Amino acid sequence: MKAYPSIFRQKIIEAYQVNPNKAQIAANFGVSLSSVKRYLKMEQTTGQFEPKPNPGRKVAIKPEQYPELEQLIQANPSATLEELSIKWGETHPNTPTTGTFSRTLKRMQWSYKKKVKSRRTQ
Repeated sequence: MKAYPSIFRQKIIEAYQVNPNKAQIAANFGVSLSSVKRYLKMEQTTGQFEPKPNPGRKVAIKPEQYPELEQLIQANPSATLEELSIKWGETHPNTPTTGTFSRTLKRMQWSYKKKVKSRRTQ
């Protein structure tokens, strides 16, 4: 579930300043009483009520490792993503999946296309 935007939170805080009935504010805005209390507490303690950023998942191959990955790809131009993953795992503590490699190459803006070794005849 996404966090409520800061403008909406600000309106809840302003409504509390006019009418300090938390239950009524929660009912009027369609949020839980806990949310109203949390927004007020955040505003009183920190002076801010912005939603916290969603941390997301940590990347398996960090941006500072991109040059090393680029060297691995250039050294093995015809290797598949699976083969690259195995080679990466030989020198690093984790062996990323082929999907991880694919997403990392996309983040690097590196187009990775293998050369076709043979064509099928029909």
